[in-house]
This record gives sequence, structure tokens and C-alpha cells, in this order.
Amino acid sequence: MRIIIGSACLGLFISGACAADPLRIFGTELRGVFEPDGTGPYHEAFELLTDGYDQPVELKMAPLKRAENQFVQRGSDCLFAGSAVAGYYEPFGLSGKQLLVSDPIFTFKMKLYGPKGADPIEEFESLKGKMIAIDTGVGNVPFIAEQMGHPADLVLPSRTLQQGFQLLDIGRVAALVAVDLDVRFLQAREPGYLGYPVSRDLSVLESKDVVVCHKGPQTEAFIAHINRSARALNCGRTLEALLDRYLVGLTPQ
Repeated sequence: MRIIIGSACLGLFISGACAADPLRIFGTELRGVFEPDGTGPYHEAFELLTDGYDQPVELKMAPLKRAENQFVQRGSDCLFAGSAVAGYYEPFGLSGKQLLVSDPIFTFKMKLYGPKGADPIEEFESLKGKMIAIDTGVGNVPFIAEQMGHPADLVLPSRTLQQGFQLLDIGRVAALVAVDLDVRFLQAREPGYLGYPVSRDLSVLESKDVVVCHKGPQTEAFIAHINRSARALNCGRTLEALLDRYLVGLTPQ
């Protein structure tokens, strides 16, 4: 395996016996998790999952929205991390019949965070008629709002988690929807973001990070390899251990 890092992307090339065109994969940049410089637990997980694959693979990194756009416009063959939520890609014009989805790599939850000092939000009904923020790191913001039954005109997309929490602080929104993993990494780096109440029981959505590809012979072989690797590694626990190790390293002592 040979890793080449450039200024705009990371290219991971796995040499194969055949002179086939590389399988093009876009990786979704996640701070501390899947960094464009090739660091983070998702890079380690990707190397474990693709180890032993005998065809060339090229991994390029991009922010989530750009990576998703490249994928739906067929600028890439696959996306990691993609979503396993049924219907997630339909607003982009892609039906489930056109896609191949790997076994789950990691399970995460989209949670509702409230203002500091308030009680945790335990039901969507309590947000009726109120403005909420949705972190764009969750992906398809209108889709997430629809899952909550929340009207689009009462949703503010936040470009960053920090912006979302600032909107909470000034009372501009009543809640922030964000991925629990992203919040854990932010809180480990910046403890000032600790203390925002969140329900243990209520989640906006539970999703699984997967490799998702456009259907075809080359991608079928790739997804089959990913699934074999995931099963062999008992991948959920392997990745969870990677995440915990990175979080411990980030937490101030």
C-alpha cells in the first residue's frame, strides 16, 4: 500500500495485478476523525478494510457536501463515509436500486442539544413553532428536518458545530441537531463546549457510516471485499476502539 499526500487531497493507491482504472472514492472530511492530511481513526479503518484488495483504489478527501455532490454527479464511484439511512440519496436522484451499500462500519446518533442550564429535550413536540439549528455535518439538512417533522422555514443550517452552539448561547435557536461523535470530538478538543444538555433516550436519527457505491461489477467486487474485511475485523468494535484511542489522546489531562 502506498500513500501520497497532496495539498488538496489524499490519494491512497492500492496496487493490483490488473491495469484497470482506479476505483474512485471520495472521503468525507471530519475534523479529528477523517482529516484531509491522512490522519484520524477513519483513515486507519479504511486501510484495515481495504487491506488485501487486489485492484487499484484512489481516495480523495473533500468536505462532506462537496464529497456528496461529487458522488451523486458520478465524479466518484464510491463515498466513505456514506449513509445507510433508507431514502437518504433519493432527493439527489439516486434510488436504492442504483446503489451498493456496505455492512455498517460505525453507528452514530444525531442528537438534540439544548441551551446550557436547560433540561434535556425529550420530545420533538416541545420544539413546535421554534427555530432550530442543524449542523451541516449531518449531511442532507432538509432530509433530517423532515425526519423530525420540523418545517424548513424554522431551520437554520450551521456551517460549523461552534456556530450551532453559539446560536444556542444567544437564544437564536431552541436546539441544535448534531452528530454525537462530532460533538464528542469537539468537546475533547475544546472543553468549553461541555455542558449542553442532551437526552440519553431521544435521537433524531440513528445512522450507520458505510461505504456506498454506484452499482457495477467493479464496485460489487469492492463492496464484497469491504464486507469480508468488516466481518473478519468485527469492525464495529475495531473502529470504536480506534475512536476511543483518539478521544483519549485529545482530552486534556
